[in-house]
Amino acid sequence: MVGVSPAGLVYLFPAMFAVKHRPGFSFNRFQDPLSPGDFYDAAGLREAMILSTILSLRRDGVIKLEIGEKERKRFFPFSSSSKESRLLIVKVKNFERKSYGFLSMPVAEVRAGEKISLAYFTAKNLKNKSSPSEMFKRVYIEDLKPLSLFKEEKSFFRTTLRPLKEKVIGFSHLAAVISGEIKNFEREEPEMFRIALMEILKGIIEWRKALKERKEP
Repeated sequence: MVGVSPAGLVYLFPAMFAVKHRPGFSFNRFQDPLSPGDFYDAAGLREAMILSTILSLRRDGVIKLEIGEKERKRFFPFSSSSKESRLLIVKVKNFERKSYGFLSMPVAEVRAGEKISLAYFTAKNLKNKSSPSEMFKRVYIEDLKPLSLFKEEKSFFRTTLRPLKEKVIGFSHLAAVISGEIKNFEREEPEMFRIALMEILKGIIEWRKALKERKEP
């Protein structure tokens, strides 16, 4: 992907990737940069950022996706064992991380031929973050800020980001391509799509567990 990373496109055009957030204040909403009066579901946008990144990597032959199995933990000594499905990312070759953005880092760090789960990929991208919503902040700082697509207006209390609309709009066709890839993934590979959403949720749960352990004395 040239110019803006897949996750950066989700950031710029949230209306293509998530449902509108219902009226009323909530921490689980994301403000549309191009239409500040509109807010979108933050959880859906996080999913879209992760999916757009791995689907772009797969499209370009950098990774393969495999469904694997993991044995569930037994809660009782004599209970029967069962397995749960997981989505594995198999790195095929090295790549230029800048082309795929900040969220591609967990794949960039492993060697070709190695596998990581999508849950690990998600948790790794949230490591050292105090909130899942900080993913948006990192995508802006790492992927979008260097492209000078926003004007930062700083005051004593906060920094307001004003998008340079004439520049941003030029990337809308790329966002439409990414949005279409996610929709095709859901339609053409429904089982893998379902497991992917479960893995993203597991990654967030793992991150929360690790965060809690760090806070405990």
